Amino acid sequence: MDPIERRKLLQHLKKRFDENGLDTKIWCCDHSFAGAERVDWCLQEFPKLQTACDGIAFHYYRGSVENTCFLKEKHPNLKLHFTEGGPRLTDHYDTDWCKWALMVIKVLICGYSSFTGWNLMLDEAGGPNVGPFPCGGLVTRNSCDNTLSYSGQYKASCHFVSIASDWHFYPLTMKRPATVQMKNYPRIQHFLPKDVWQLRPTKRPHYFW
Repeated sequence: MDPIERRKLLQHLKKRFDENGLDTKIWCCDHSFAGAERVDWCLQEFPKLQTACDGIAFHYYRGSVENTCFLKEKHPNLKLHFTEGGPRLTDHYDTDWCKWALMVIKVLICGYSSFTGWNLMLDEAGGPNVGPFPCGGLVTRNSCDNTLSYSGQYKASCHFVSIASDWHFYPLTMKRPATVQMKNYPRIQHFLPKDVWQLRPTKRPHYFW
């Protein structure tokens, strides 16, 4: 779908939501950090998108969160959201908690309003899997003996929740340079210590060291 078609679709959806008294929020993009410049172009080329959309959503698969910081300054009325990122069974599944902690911190520092993970629970083979990646769940349930094992993402989230009691998990049914791919850092194999989950900060600031 080209930018003009997307713009028409978003404006039509916003109009229909308003006509039916729905407070449904529309987030545009929902793709990699590397596409931030394209999002900015669309918002400038089609100014009415500023009122049709409530936020901009990004994934971490290409680019870095720093690529998107300028959007918060240029379009302060739109909230930024991290909407997809989860552990992989073949990539230090249960020991990469530093990676996820750093990612959440950087997202919050850059002014994002929410952090959404992916796959609340899968089995030891990453199933059921409808995508091309070896996904792991926030928690893994062994299909043979029903035991649970916990990802690095889960362990990192426990640290945040323990110091911010007014943060919440919402079950849903459905300083590195910016040139570094966010999905690739940091490689920390030497550190040992429903479908989606979302961690949302309140207005009260929290600081991390």
